Amino acid sequence: MLTRQELVLLQEQFALALAAGEPKNSIRAYFDIDASVLLRDLPIGLGTNDEYAAFVIDYCVRSRWSLNPSLMEKLLSKLIAAGLSAGTAELSAALARVRLRQDPNDDFYTSYWVLREQPFLNRRTLRPMLKEFIQSNTRSLLQIAGPGAGRTYTGEFLDYLAAQFSELRLVPVTLSKKDGPSYNVETLAADLLDPMGVGVPESSSSSDAASLCRLILRNTKQQPGLWIFVLDGFGQPDLQPQVQELVRLLAVKCTNPEYRRKMRLVLVNYTVPLEDVLPAAIVNEDIPLPSVSRQDLIDCLRQLNEQRRLAGVPLLDGLDTIADAMLVAAPQADEPRATEKLKLKFLNDRLRAIATKLRGADGS
Repeated sequence: MLTRQELVLLQEQFALALAAGEPKNSIRAYFDIDASVLLRDLPIGLGTNDEYAAFVIDYCVRSRWSLNPSLMEKLLSKLIAAGLSAGTAELSAALARVRLRQDPNDDFYTSYWVLREQPFLNRRTLRPMLKEFIQSNTRSLLQIAGPGAGRTYTGEFLDYLAAQFSELRLVPVTLSKKDGPSYNVETLAADLLDPMGVGVPESSSSSDAASLCRLILRNTKQQPGLWIFVLDGFGQPDLQPQVQELVRLLAVKCTNPEYRRKMRLVLVNYTVPLEDVLPAAIVNEDIPLPSVSRQDLIDCLRQLNEQRRLAGVPLLDGLDTIADAMLVAAPQADEPRATEKLKLKFLNDRLRAIATKLRGADGS
């Protein structure tokens, strides 16, 4: 809804406004009939005006346009009307955009370049799916199938999005086949809780999946931001029963309206039936073959040209010719998924080389 710079400015100004009185009373005044739900979800232990401001703004961002007027519109309108000490022009422009339901951050979902000069070529269907999955509170469980082609890129793309959106908190956990049988439920809980600064209690009940699930859910609700847990490798048949049960419970509970506002769960290559979850509550993506088209390559090169233009570097010519040359030179294997893995690595290496000027513009 707002850019990162606008959010920082808004937090500074709202914290100053809260300093004029008791924070909860100020929140009631800013949000009137919508204040009760917001106050009900306030984490325990907020102490400073900055902490209150950060939570409220995060709440407004995650609420997006689910209300009319939106929470962000209410906040900006009343803050501007009260008189800002700084940033009037910037936040007034943001308010006008919020009223039109325009999000300046939507372009991040269509980016073909993530992290440091890392191309993100494929998964054309994943982009709008992830946007809806992250921004909407309607569905909170995503299952990704299709071994061997593009699974790692999902994590890279989510990592990129989390770096762009201050409200996103990404927690990836990947379990290899060799570690599967020895991986215990306390370790899984710790892997999910450690990024929150929360430890697994040393008690006899700490090995109980239900208790650990409640602990994870309770702490997720208390944290700022939207938490995205990505579990890869947890569909193995030889996992310990309590590990399997914790994954199942998280999948079931994350679809509950109480938790959909605060968390998302992504299960990669998880084919265990989830009988307690309605099929309509699950977002599914099956990675297609081929996952990269000629147009993907051209669009990626166009975005690279835009980066070069902004940097004052000469533009690449003949983007369609470069794309065709790459596709012709891509290696083949005996099996479609293996071919896809080889092709993705080859194309990404070539694009990275062009981006870093290690190879010629013809992709050779």
